[in-house]
Amino acid sequence: MALRLLSSLLALPIGAIVWFGGAALALLLYAAGLLSAWEWWRENRTGFFIHIAALTALFLLLYPYDGRASFLPSAMMLTISATAAAALFTKPIWNALGVPYLILPLCVLLAYIGEGGAVLAFLAIVLSSDSCAFFVGRVVGGWKMAPGISPGKTWSGAMGGLAGACLTAFVCGHFLGAESVEIYALGAGLMIGVAAQAGDLLMSYVKRLWGVKDSGRLIPGHGGILDRMDSILLAALVFPFTFFFL
Repeated sequence: MALRLLSSLLALPIGAIVWFGGAALALLLYAAGLLSAWEWWRENRTGFFIHIAALTALFLLLYPYDGRASFLPSAMMLTISATAAAALFTKPIWNALGVPYLILPLCVLLAYIGEGGAVLAFLAIVLSSDSCAFFVGRVVGGWKMAPGISPGKTWSGAMGGLAGACLTAFVCGHFLGAESVEIYALGAGLMIGVAAQAGDLLMSYVKRLWGVKDSGRLIPGHGGILDRMDSILLAALVFPFTFFFL
């Protein structure tokens, strides 16, 4: 627990980078993509190089576009091609799905590097969901959510995570100028909270398939970068839809 809390201090400089956005945030996202790809492909260097080539190409293409929809066809074609190429050198073949799983969410966030405040609010909601689910689950306990995938997760923790996500969304709604913070809290909080917990469970399932407890040892007390990004990845895919509630 002490290591977890100490490592969490890294969130302070990261939060500052996200807030100011721009090129610094783009580099942060690229570094996160590089580290997560290293953990995913730690036993397959060929897949890693294909993954990084696709990630680099997408970032170079998307950065000048500033999130315009005209980029999407090129992004999808490149991602599909990279996934197919990785599948040729991957056993089991499902491991090639790491290409879209890790790349597309980061590209979504890259499209909003000019909205540093909104991205920071998104990360705060995800972090709140994770933290509240962890602590409420430990204190309250109760029925297990998915004992075959992640024995430590409980339904009480899931409800606590959603409550924390909605409360944080309510607070962030004030700073983002939402017309109705209550609607933003329910809409954005629930969408991001549910997606974050689904992402956590999905990565737990992948680690079961890998036969490992943690994706890596990069962050003391937390495990690898994927152990911290699992909730962010799926939640990032619903992040653009939260703007409807502002």
